[in-house]
Amino acid sequence: MSLLTVHVNSGFARQIASLSLVFSFFIFFPAKLISDEISLSGLGLTTEKEEKEAPIDWSKPVVSRGFGLDESLITANAETVAQYKSGQVFYFFGEYKKAADKWLPLLEQQFAQAQASMGWLYQAGLGVDKDEAKAFVLYKKAAEQNNAVAQNNLGVMYENGIAVEPDFKKARYWYKLSAEQGYRFGQYNYANSLLMEKSSDKMLRQKQLSQAKLFLQRSADQGVKQAEDKLKSLAKLSGNT
Repeated sequence: MSLLTVHVNSGFARQIASLSLVFSFFIFFPAKLISDEISLSGLGLTTEKEEKEAPIDWSKPVVSRGFGLDESLITANAETVAQYKSGQVFYFFGEYKKAADKWLPLLEQQFAQAQASMGWLYQAGLGVDKDEAKAFVLYKKAAEQNNAVAQNNLGVMYENGIAVEPDFKKARYWYKLSAEQGYRFGQYNYANSLLMEKSSDKMLRQKQLSQAKLFLQRSADQGVKQAEDKLKSLAKLSGNT
């Protein structure tokens, strides 16, 4: 059974004594609608159990579950990082309330990683009362601090009109920022946003198609099979024209 999958979480043992082992594994891995990872460039980790319980709907923008190793984990003090990581371990084993208890105090420090992760908990109603408005606020704060997962999720909220008026331009803006940081779902969503726009300007359409293929390839290179499938579909369409 592989620990690396499409979304966000994975785990080892529940004992607090095992935290150092768990952390040594997760810290080296990179994070349409929320946040699901833990890594340097924004890839996703998730348990197979979660995959079955909440499969990704690839007809919609992809969400991540709030774990993407970003600059805040590098620049924050050791105590803050340790508290955040302990919350991660609780999350990985389904102890969502305990994870929230660890992360909530970090919001006062404007810690982007905790903002993104708490945004997911509020979005999904895990360990806290579901509150999409709070999720939106937290994603926006983290996104403005350059958190790639939050940028992607904020784009999803704008695209789908979750806790905000639908705004496709803003959705694309945030997807683009996330994609440019190397986040695989941000790349997938940004590519889709380019493909969805129908312009009467032939040169613009060609430019958008070229950009979409570029980011789909980058997403596919990071293991997003649906990006690979979409590239194949585009190749077939191109061959028929």
